[in-house]
Amino acid sequence: MRTGNYGPQFFLKAFKYWSPPEDFEKLTILGQEGILYYLNEGRKLQRWGHTNFPGEEYSSLRHTISSFIFAKQYGPLSARLFGFGNEGIGIFIDLNNELQGQPGNAFQWEDLFNNEKGIWQSWTK
Repeated sequence: MRTGNYGPQFFLKAFKYWSPPEDFEKLTILGQEGILYYLNEGRKLQRWGHTNFPGEEYSSLRHTISSFIFAKQYGPLSARLFGFGNEGIGIFIDLNNELQGQPGNAFQWEDLFNNEKGIWQSWTK
């Protein structure tokens, strides 16, 4: 599990400063059906990213572009929550790999940082 130069403090600040209040309102009125729709859209985008930018050497680009697209379509908070959820799943994949004696790199702080770059760029472009 790599952490790079990014830690939890960076993401707490990003969450506080880059999440507009209207995104919170959207999520509270969505209900289960709406949240499942976002998850499905996120999974489609994730598959697209891995198909077009495969491998570890394109990880940074893949995370930045996918988060940019998701944030443009659904807002920064939704993009951020999907990114955290995706990396959260990575923790369990890494634990399973470690138990089987294989290295784990599904969770990376750097991926979350690149997600934030894409989200931020969606605001400025």
